[in-house]
Amino acid sequence: METLLKAVRKLGLAQKFVVQHAYLHHLRRLLRRQKNELE
Repeated sequence: METLLKAVRKLGLAQKFVVQHAYLHHLRRLLRRQKNELE
């Protein structure tokens, strides 16, 4: 049972990491688009 909880926790951390990575990527694209519009 304890191993199951650990696995679930690991999955949660991995999911959070992926979401943060995607969010940062999205922000970077938005910033680049704004730069292009300013030029």
